[in-house]
Amino acid sequence: MIINIKRESILEELLKVSRIISQKTLIPSLLGILIEVKKDKVTFTTSDGDTSIKSEILIGNNLVIKSIGNILIKNKFIIEVIRKIEDEFITLEAVEGSLIKIKAHNFDSVLNTLTASDYPHLAFETEGKEITFTSNLLKEIISQTSFAIGEKEKRIVFNGLNLKTDLTKQELIITATDSFRLSSKKIKYHNSNEFDVIIPGKFINEIGKLINDNDDIIMKINEKSVSVLLNNTIIQSKIIEGKYPDTTKVIPDNFNTSLTVNNRELIKIIERASVLSNEAMTTIVTLKIGNQKVKITSFTQEIGNTEEEIQDYKIEGSDQIISFNSKYILDALKAFKTREVTIKMIDEAKPLIIVAQEDDTLQQLVLPIRSY
Repeated sequence: MIINIKRESILEELLKVSRIISQKTLIPSLLGILIEVKKDKVTFTTSDGDTSIKSEILIGNNLVIKSIGNILIKNKFIIEVIRKIEDEFITLEAVEGSLIKIKAHNFDSVLNTLTASDYPHLAFETEGKEITFTSNLLKEIISQTSFAIGEKEKRIVFNGLNLKTDLTKQELIITATDSFRLSSKKIKYHNSNEFDVIIPGKFINEIGKLINDNDDIIMKINEKSVSVLLNNTIIQSKIIEGKYPDTTKVIPDNFNTSLTVNNRELIKIIERASVLSNEAMTTIVTLKIGNQKVKITSFTQEIGNTEEEIQDYKIEGSDQIISFNSKYILDALKAFKTREVTIKMIDEAKPLIIVAQEDDTLQQLVLPIRSY
C-alpha cells in the first residue's frame, strides 16, 4: 500500500472518523482506524461497536494511489504526526506488514500498526425508509432537542432521540427526555414512510458535528439501524430497542399562570442567579410571582443569595413560587431563537411548559424542584 495524499485532506478525514473511537472497548481492533486503499479511493472506518463511520477520498488532484492495501492503526499518533508536518503532500507506505511509513520532505516516521484482518466486518446499510433534511433544519432539530437526551439512564429508551411520524397531521415529531425535562419539536413531513424509532444520543451529537452549511442530509431508517449519508461520509448506528413512552400524557393542557418575558433578558437573569454555585452543586433558582412583581432568586447555604426583579413582562393568572434546576431551565430557554417566550405553570409541583408565539414547532417541559 502506497499513496501520496494532500496532508489537509487526510488529516480532516482522520479527525472526523476518530471521534467515535471508544477507549473503553473490549475489542482491541476497534481502537484503530481502518484505512483501505482501493483502485479509485481511500476509505477510513472506525466504530465503537454501536456507532460506525466511514469516509472516503476519491482519486484525483489530492490523492495518487500507487498500490492498494489495508492498514489498521491507532488514531492518536498518526494524527499527531500528520498534524505536525508542514508539507502540502505526504506519502503513506505500508512496510513489512506491520509498520507504516509516513514521509514528507526531509521527514520520515515509522509507526506500528494493528492487524487489519482482525477488524470486524461492518455492513453499512444504504437501504431503508428515507428522510431528507436541509443542513439548517437538522442543525436546528439537534440544537433544540438533543440536550434533553438522557445519559446512562436505566430506562434505555431515554438515552436516545425519538423520531415518530404522524401521517394524519403530516408531521414528524422529535422528542427527547431524561424524565426530568422534555423537549419536543414538530416539523412538516410530506412523505408516505411511517416510523417510530429511537436514535442513540451519541449518534445524534456526532451528526451535529459533521453537518456543514448548504448540505442536504439523507437519513435511512430500517428495522435495526439508522444511517446518515453526508457528502463523502456515511455514519451508522444501531437503533435503541424498546417502545418510547407516550410523552403527550405528561404535558398539561390547562394552566393557572402564564408569564411572557423577553427570552434573552430572562436567560441573563438566571445566569446571574446561577453564579453562586460550584461544579459539584445543582443550582436551584426560584421564580416568584406576586404583588404584581416577578423575581428570580437563588440561595446557597455555603455561599449566599441573589435576587433580581424582572422589569418587562406580562402575567395572566395566579401568583406562583416555583423552584427549578437552573441548567435545565437555561437549556430549555436557549433552545428558542425567538424574542419572547411564555412560561405556563400550574403549581410548584407540576411541570412547567415553555412555548413561543413566534415558533409553534417547539415545546419545552421542565419539572420543578421542591426547595423545602
